[in-house]
Amino acid sequence: MKNFFVLKKTFVSLFVILVISLSAFSLPGFEENLPTESGEYVYYRDFTFAKETYIGFLYYSEDSIGVRCFSNGNFDVTILFSLDKSKDYIELTGERIVTQVTPKDVEIVNYIHDMIYEFSARRKTVQNEFLALNEQKTSLTKQFVVDQDFVQFGGQVQIIFDGSIPVFNLESITDFYGKVLLKAVTMGTLSDSADTSFEKFTGFAKTPLVKEVVKNKKLSRKEQKLFEETKQVYDSSWQKVDSMPGDFRTLGDVALYWEFPLEIIQDTSEQKSSETVLNYFARNNRLSANGSYVYLPESSVTIKQTETGKTLQISKMMVYLPEDDKYSLNYKILVENNGFYRMINFTAYESWLMGNQNQYYVDYIVNSIK
Repeated sequence: MKNFFVLKKTFVSLFVILVISLSAFSLPGFEENLPTESGEYVYYRDFTFAKETYIGFLYYSEDSIGVRCFSNGNFDVTILFSLDKSKDYIELTGERIVTQVTPKDVEIVNYIHDMIYEFSARRKTVQNEFLALNEQKTSLTKQFVVDQDFVQFGGQVQIIFDGSIPVFNLESITDFYGKVLLKAVTMGTLSDSADTSFEKFTGFAKTPLVKEVVKNKKLSRKEQKLFEETKQVYDSSWQKVDSMPGDFRTLGDVALYWEFPLEIIQDTSEQKSSETVLNYFARNNRLSANGSYVYLPESSVTIKQTETGKTLQISKMMVYLPEDDKYSLNYKILVENNGFYRMINFTAYESWLMGNQNQYYVDYIVNSIK
């Protein structure tokens, strides 16, 4: 295990724990720009099934992986695979089905086998494109599209790859009419061997009530007056929590704001640039954890350069909280200035955001961070 860099600040739950240690390995057949860490996983919604169906891949090591495919009330199959890491392609050396299966599940077992082979082989075909991203020092969130023939998805398709997504760096598959056939819906990391987040994922039957945002909309005089009144009320309502490190504030029980410095120590044996740090956070800030699930279709990462030379990486996420059966809007903003870093976390419940003035207030907070 090689530590590329370590954070001296620890976060808990959705908000705070980050100790970065990255393995130097990927699955056989290709090399990731940002290696998937043991315990990281990704789930896809497969729209080619008549009923809502998901397939997830849990990375253990370069020679072992877990795969789960389920459709609530219809089937739920999990298989652990061992791989030959000496090969330049996926070769299964063993498998163990850890869930009960019936004869009607045989097709699902075969489907799981097909997807391991196919996703790995297709990722291997774009290795040169990923190497080019490294050479150009480009963010791994930069997506690129390749056209391939994929029998299991009906023939000619367009596959979108995104290096910030773990395991296969696969984001989605669409047909040539733009219809989505398969799409990454969440990715996450297990905190320890007792964490059941991967096996307990039940999908996104309930999706967030995302409001359409009109970019650069100029508020009318009446709207501006209402917003100024809202801003004044909320600005005076934030409560500072002195028992928490950094600047930790709450807005009643609907939102929180947390800002604190990060000390990142580079591995002296292999110095990593700021691009490496940004790429790490492009994935890490969107990883589901502790039984909550980031809804990737309504999540994004943007990088901005300020006039003073600072770099802002803004990760916006809708996070599903199963215990509460509701979503929260979460921004994690990494600010870099001459090698020094600080993190800002802003979280608000989705229900609170349904008011226009509240949404404007959130935008005001995020846009004011420099």
